[in-house]
Amino acid sequence: MSAGRHAQSWYRSSPRSGLIEFPPIDRSIHLPPQHLFEQVSDEIFYLPTLSNTTAGRQSVLDYLMASRRTVLVVNRNTEAGYVAFERWTAPAVDVASPLVGATGASGQRNLRLMDILHLVEHDDANPAAPAPAPRGGTQPGGWEARSHPLHTRIHRRLVVSEHLKRLLAERFRLRDAERDRFVVLPPPVDPAQFTEDAVRAAHAASTAHRERPTVMFLGRLDEQKDPLLWLSAACLVQRDVPDVQFRILGSGPLRGAMEHVLWLAEQRRMGSGGNQPAAAAVPLPGATEAPKEAAYPDHVVRTVINSACDIGAFRIEGEVAHHDTAARLAEASLLLMSSRFEGTPMVILEALCLGVPVVAPAVGSIPALLQGGGGTSVTSRGHGALELARELARRVVERLREGPPSLEQRLARRADCLARFGLPRFQDQLGAQVRELVASVDRQQRQAELEAAQAAQYVRLLEGAPLA
Repeated sequence: MSAGRHAQSWYRSSPRSGLIEFPPIDRSIHLPPQHLFEQVSDEIFYLPTLSNTTAGRQSVLDYLMASRRTVLVVNRNTEAGYVAFERWTAPAVDVASPLVGATGASGQRNLRLMDILHLVEHDDANPAAPAPAPRGGTQPGGWEARSHPLHTRIHRRLVVSEHLKRLLAERFRLRDAERDRFVVLPPPVDPAQFTEDAVRAAHAASTAHRERPTVMFLGRLDEQKDPLLWLSAACLVQRDVPDVQFRILGSGPLRGAMEHVLWLAEQRRMGSGGNQPAAAAVPLPGATEAPKEAAYPDHVVRTVINSACDIGAFRIEGEVAHHDTAARLAEASLLLMSSRFEGTPMVILEALCLGVPVVAPAVGSIPALLQGGGGTSVTSRGHGALELARELARRVVERLREGPPSLEQRLARRADCLARFGLPRFQDQLGAQVRELVASVDRQQRQAELEAAQAAQYVRLLEGAPLA
């Protein structure tokens, strides 16, 4: 069974392969490798519909783990998955679960565990990043804190970049031998979607609109992606390239704030009042009324609201389905990003495969991705928001004045991108990791563990303890 896609976490199982995955659902854009797991899943469960308590959901996972005769579990950035990992790897079968208050499904020594780490909530380029907890210490809440003490219990930890591997190793203060559990596996780009025809379409669009280029945002409208900084940079670009068009593709909690800022800018430019846009009624998370100008960061007030920014050049178009990404990106002359922190952004890989130039802050693995000439990364270290917006705008203007890349350059970048990040390579590497883990399972011992876990479930039923 399945439900809508705007949930915090899902549970998936594949009885034939004995694989369970706990991935989150993205709030705006359907991104891989999530859809790749869907394609090979025999069952999909929307966990909140099965229980409305944390303890109940963990009991459901115990049942599904045992009844599906699972040998490998994959968790992707969910705290619930790490809670299950912690219980399943407890040292003895008769250990009481602090969550369900009864015999837990611990002692699963022949259950193999894997997680996929694509992001941390802070980056080492961000001065606000917290210091790592002392070795053996704890951090409050969240999947990252949950995963830290479980590092030596998780058999394989897939990370999307060398940068993230290094960052997590430093944050968790891991010894060299402990770092070997990390395996770098970047997210994949599907060559069936990012075809040579798509590259030719991108080239034709940028050439036809050379005098009226399009700068695009594609992503979630939330604090991580910092779309208000993007607006600041865009308005600064407009001063030097008046004919540029700005398209914002995505949805999220800051969409109302973006619309309200643009409305304030238009009122200031026209020197008039007027009705506020309906979407700006509650534009900020937790707000009870439309904010005044002073509620926005200084760089927004100075570069957007108080400037002569022409908001007629801006279009906020909403979210994009994954299968439409190539067609929409092909309409861009340049992709501008403004993220505060990143892992390995799929949108950059996809832009590179189309030969669309990229300008972005130098966070996460972005500098490494753009080293081949597909774009420019701008360091954010030591820069305030206004300085960063100015530098992003300067690099955008430089790129636009260079003109669009040639078709030959685009095709060469596509070939390089697919060689590094193509879906077949991803499938081969992921498959090798899964096969290695599954082959290491002692099947007889695993059978005994599963029977013990099922027996524990029956005992709980007989005692009247709820399963969910």
